[in-house]
Amino acid sequence: MFGLTADLDPASVAMRMLEGLDPENCPDWVDEVEATLDTLETIPLGTRAFWLSVPLATTGPLQAIKEQASAAIADISDVLAMPRTMPSEKTIDEALARANEIGRVIPKVFEPRPISPAEQVWMALHSQQRGLGNDTTVPLSTVGGDVTEEIIHTGSQIPNPWLDEGGQSDLPRTSLEILKPYKRKFLKIAGPTGLESYQVIQGLTGIPSAGWQFPDAEWLSYLDKLPVDADWAIRMSTTDAETAKKEAKTQENTLDEQYTQRTDGERITGTGSELDMVAEDMALLQSTLNASDREVKVEVTAMIAVGGRTAEEAQEKARFVAESYKGNDFIFDPPLGGQEDLWWQMQPGVPHSRLCRELSKVTTGSDLAAAVPLVSTGLGASKGSFVGKNISTERQTPLFLDPEGSMMGNTSGSCAVGGETGAGKTFFMKKEAGNVIGMGGRFVAVDHSSTGEWGFFAQSVTDATVVEILNPQYSLDPLRIFGLRAGSRITQSLFASVLNIEPTSDLGIAVADVLDPEYLAEWKLTSLGGVLEHLQSEQCEVNGADQIARRIRVFSRKDIGRVLFDPDLPALSLDSRGIVFLTRELELPDGDDLKTPHLFARMSVEKILGRAIYTLLSGIGREICFKDDWDLAVMFISEAHHMTSSPECERDIKAFVREGRKAKAAIYLDSQDPDEDFGSETTKGLIPVRILMRQRDETLARKSLKWLGADPEDEELLEMVMKDLSPVDENEKVIPGREGEGFMRDARNRYGKIQVLPPALKARDIAVRTTPKESVDAA
Repeated sequence: MFGLTADLDPASVAMRMLEGLDPENCPDWVDEVEATLDTLETIPLGTRAFWLSVPLATTGPLQAIKEQASAAIADISDVLAMPRTMPSEKTIDEALARANEIGRVIPKVFEPRPISPAEQVWMALHSQQRGLGNDTTVPLSTVGGDVTEEIIHTGSQIPNPWLDEGGQSDLPRTSLEILKPYKRKFLKIAGPTGLESYQVIQGLTGIPSAGWQFPDAEWLSYLDKLPVDADWAIRMSTTDAETAKKEAKTQENTLDEQYTQRTDGERITGTGSELDMVAEDMALLQSTLNASDREVKVEVTAMIAVGGRTAEEAQEKARFVAESYKGNDFIFDPPLGGQEDLWWQMQPGVPHSRLCRELSKVTTGSDLAAAVPLVSTGLGASKGSFVGKNISTERQTPLFLDPEGSMMGNTSGSCAVGGETGAGKTFFMKKEAGNVIGMGGRFVAVDHSSTGEWGFFAQSVTDATVVEILNPQYSLDPLRIFGLRAGSRITQSLFASVLNIEPTSDLGIAVADVLDPEYLAEWKLTSLGGVLEHLQSEQCEVNGADQIARRIRVFSRKDIGRVLFDPDLPALSLDSRGIVFLTRELELPDGDDLKTPHLFARMSVEKILGRAIYTLLSGIGREICFKDDWDLAVMFISEAHHMTSSPECERDIKAFVREGRKAKAAIYLDSQDPDEDFGSETTKGLIPVRILMRQRDETLARKSLKWLGADPEDEELLEMVMKDLSPVDENEKVIPGREGEGFMRDARNRYGKIQVLPPALKARDIAVRTTPKESVDAA
């Protein structure tokens, strides 16, 4: 089994940002992609690629003889420089059948697939050029699985390496260093390209006396935590439990004889003590084998390889890796004179060597699994908007979000972000809004900040429409914006909130009668002002009309009422790809006002109307984003508690999460208290993508971890959320290079640590900065 480090080509990231888009329709996004390409040249990104190489068992003695004879003939042909004889179609078909059988028994969770010729060439070149930084992204099959065509298409060719144990070719013939091989435990590798790689391959020679315990002994996955590019390979031979028990019985009898023959009495040190340790190991192995009939005994040889441009560089990396493991009682050591041997042992298809068997350790399948060799740190989507980096391990990978792709796959594209003020929530939200615009979509945003930062941002990235509720330039009258049918539905929710009436009460029924689309059409009522005049007129015969009119008139006379009732304001146009509602200075009820009956009854007119305006905005946002004739549309709500405090608003939010995929509509929310502010348990549970940023208040940090889906009692996680996500210095400034850090749960319930990166284009970067004044100064 191989776990090889693989760099990610920035070009592959750029292609994933453009996948599924027509560049001619999104030129601004192409500019961002090109700028991202330049940025990624300075950011090391990589992953770990895994392969499993399994010998194909023969079907019988006759076939084994045939295969050995064919191999011998091939060797002779090579020696005599004769052309090789290709295997027959029958031989190839039989081998493929056995290989497919192996593929079928590998659990589907690993998503196994056959290796392509291009990947085999990549593996060979990677092994020969380890540490030189020449890797490209691991290739996939390029010609639909046709091996011959693929080899021709890719020019696949595996070069023969030249191996020099100890780098003897670097020494003068008269050098005394030749006599000191213990100082030259490395391998020099050169190939036809002329590049030279110096490598050190270390074998596992010592393990903790208590064995491999889980958790805290995930020693193979631990390699990804080190800031060194290091490959690992493990060679395994397995024995079923029944056979292993029989072997253990024979070993036990031998051990008994050794006990009776020992001559050192009961001394703590010496042969007796060693026998005791062997007995303990045998007892532990036997106990594990007895735990399950499916258990297996495994003889495993583990190797770690590092490389560099010089012998000193490679040896320094090897020492660092060895010292890092030594602290956990795992001993890795480069065997003297065995570097070439172990290098070949890290190649697929090479038989076990004597040295490999000497370095083997006996364990069980479950204990080997405790090493956690196959670790997936995948997070986010496979394409879409480039958010930043997945920094769960030192092998950092690009992080994408693809709300439209999620919705095409019948899941919600919605996202929620939690964290304290200044943790990076708004930065992330605005960057994603800019990405939506760049990729050809549109957004609606509700911003309660005192700076009106979303308005500045929106006008920086697109021809946006900004509506300031208390100083409006546009009317938000639903009847004027959406027409009678859709407008009446939104107006009913608005009036229910403003008038604080039950829909089934007498007044509620009266409002429904007046706002019925057919009634509105009959009386030619095309605006809220017209509805108010009609309710006050003698022509209106609806029961309770005068009482409804008096209540509405109280609100229409307020300054805040202009945005609804001023006939001189032009109606909001829906043509803009970015629409922002600024609600600064809008009074809103707090939690006590809404939860305490006597306070709710005494709320000021301004608070009642403020709450109603948010109900209106959620309805407008839903209507805009759910239009059938548009592509991706996302509603962004900053400080979500302003909306989720209203049942009508939460209903609209729930509709985004539950039904938005049908219209390519998603909603993004942020809050300082996500466990409280994202609505009911149902609404919170339906939001698939969750991001948690720094939260230094312990109570809020525990609640936020619970919302994320993590253990709020995990003290290590709690410490990270409070102190190790975008940590700040004594001046309350985030330490440079640590901006935008957070934990993420993606749509597939995978967890990881991320870092949101700024947009690559300078203009976009300036636009997403929080404070407009700072942004202008930066420009």
